[in-house]
Amino acid sequence: MTDPTTRDRPEDSDPVDILLAEDNPNDVEMTERAFEKGKFLNDLHVVNDGVEALAFLRQEGEYADVSRPDIVLLDLEMPRMDGLEVLAELESDDDLSTIPVVVLTSSEAERDVVESYRHNANAYLTKPVGYQEFQEIVRQIESFWFDVVKLPTEE
Repeated sequence: MTDPTTRDRPEDSDPVDILLAEDNPNDVEMTERAFEKGKFLNDLHVVNDGVEALAFLRQEGEYADVSRPDIVLLDLEMPRMDGLEVLAELESDDDLSTIPVVVLTSSEAERDVVESYRHNANAYLTKPVGYQEFQEIVRQIESFWFDVVKLPTEE
């Protein structure tokens, strides 16, 4: 019997390494559940603030042996270092500036949207309240991955 959570996944795809920078445990749980039912195989890594996100991305300290993520999902409202500060750091780092970043936040403030794109965010998505809507956000992230980041190879 085919597992319904994997029926649309490409047969030969490697897992996508995803870094989720999110301090809200409920949002982390919703994200994990939504990606488990998503189209692509993934290894989801979670950090709780911007300082940890940068340490993970730079492979520092406890993150020395982690693999570089393929994509970052970044909340803007985090302790110690917020998402906009993380984006500014990534933008100024030649090694990290090429990692696609999707801002996934509850903020709908125009200033946050403008600042995120000014610091080279690849996409800006507002977190929905319900799980079904959250699954739709994950589908948008997957489409972004397959259609924009990992362009189909020419035959």
